[in-house]
Amino acid sequence: MNLIKTSVAAERLGVTSETIRAYCSNGWLTPQTPKGERGRGRRMYFDEGEVEAFKAGMAAGAEAYRRQQDRPMKARKPRGKRATVVA
Repeated sequence: MNLIKTSVAAERLGVTSETIRAYCSNGWLTPQTPKGERGRGRRMYFDEGEVEAFKAGMAAGAEAYRRQQDRPMKARKPRGKRATVVA
């Protein structure tokens, strides 16, 4: 397992370090702590493979979103009752 710093993970994903922390809060990335490092102010490191897999998932999700946007929209049935105007 090759660990990389938060700043390196952010650079590879094209986001900020704050966004990486948000990904951790949402459970999308798992921070790792190297042996011997503890206490407050410790740095967050990430498994390089996990970051690359997450990046691939982001790319696949973006591609699926683009494909969805290219598709013509389906006609929807009206919801609920509509008021009719009587002349």
